[in-house]
Amino acid sequence: MAANVGGAGTPVITAESVLACSDSSGANLVSSALLEGVTGLVTPVSDTGGTQSATVAPYGHDAQMLFLSCLPYFSNKFQGTREAIEASTATALSSFLRRGDVIQRIGTWEVVWGPVCNVSLTGVVDNAFLVLRNVVTPTTYCISICGTNPRSLNSWLFQDFNISLVQWPYATPTRTGACVAHGYLNVIEWMSSVTATGVSLHTFLSKETEELNCQGKKMHLIVTGHSLGGGLTPTLALFLADTVHLWDPKSVATIETVPIAGPTSGDTKFAQYAEEKLGAHFHPIRNHFDIVTHGWNRDLLLQIPSLYEPVLPLKELQLPLQFLLAMNKSDYQHIKPSQGWLLTTKPTVKKSAFSEITYQHLKAYFFALGCTDMLKIIGPEIPIFQLDSESDMTIVGTIGQLLGLRSSS
Repeated sequence: MAANVGGAGTPVITAESVLACSDSSGANLVSSALLEGVTGLVTPVSDTGGTQSATVAPYGHDAQMLFLSCLPYFSNKFQGTREAIEASTATALSSFLRRGDVIQRIGTWEVVWGPVCNVSLTGVVDNAFLVLRNVVTPTTYCISICGTNPRSLNSWLFQDFNISLVQWPYATPTRTGACVAHGYLNVIEWMSSVTATGVSLHTFLSKETEELNCQGKKMHLIVTGHSLGGGLTPTLALFLADTVHLWDPKSVATIETVPIAGPTSGDTKFAQYAEEKLGAHFHPIRNHFDIVTHGWNRDLLLQIPSLYEPVLPLKELQLPLQFLLAMNKSDYQHIKPSQGWLLTTKPTVKKSAFSEITYQHLKAYFFALGCTDMLKIIGPEIPIFQLDSESDMTIVGTIGQLLGLRSSS
């Protein structure tokens, strides 16, 4: 029974601190949140997939993280038993990561642990995550965490909206009062106990850090995820930092945390503690016009109804938000709340508020980070990119219909 836990190339330096491009309607989307002087992971390589002849410049650091954060969504394509889904996802990812157009943009990565899935009784993926390693820079690892599967009722009920606060139990030294979303803690407990081919995440990382230490090398461990995965990213990174004695007693690893499009993970004391532990290597990527990034801080939630005015006032959300605020009086706060926000234009004309909301949560990030071609590469592989379709009737699509955020035709 599933628990209700709800490169080819050498490193280069990217000089850009701002990337700008235009979307299909001509809106200029500018990112002011890219890392200053970040180290890229790849340099251009020739196409090996036979689909392109020109050399394509590699993505910058943030765009590469966005790409990697999308990979666990491959699991959402499949339904069945956990074993079958994990095997199908592993096969699909292995083939995808060998494509020439992918290698050109992010370098060569391989899955070295997982993917691991939490699967409901109906055979739908509730959670998924995996560990990748850069082939050219094999001391670089990336843990990528899946966002909400739009078809997973468990994820919606027991993770996304399970926002009662509970004590963070792993704090070192103990921090009384640092609290995390209950749903997120449940997921972390699952992630810490689940195994891939009989090996837990702690055991895998312990083996890798031990081998690197024997070679006199250091590990660069990136944790990233999109949406729900963006909320879980700092939570898992903090868990690893708090339990480092179990997998990295020789201090081989440096943890970089890159949450993308995520809501808050815990209260103000949790945010302060996480900032202290994760330090200068915490780099969020957030879009002000993405309503997901407004959860669950009260001041940010109050901004939602007027977020798209005057183009698309979200009056339909006023009553649900009032109910939510009345029920939830928790002191939620983003980690480094003033950092990582992308500067995007006001919304342009969409078919419905539902289309605008899903656009801002998904595709707007690709435009802002200068990697729109990613949508042609990875978009067809992942069901979540179909959410802005007016014919979509997943759980999130149905909710949009009921709230009047989408057309009824």
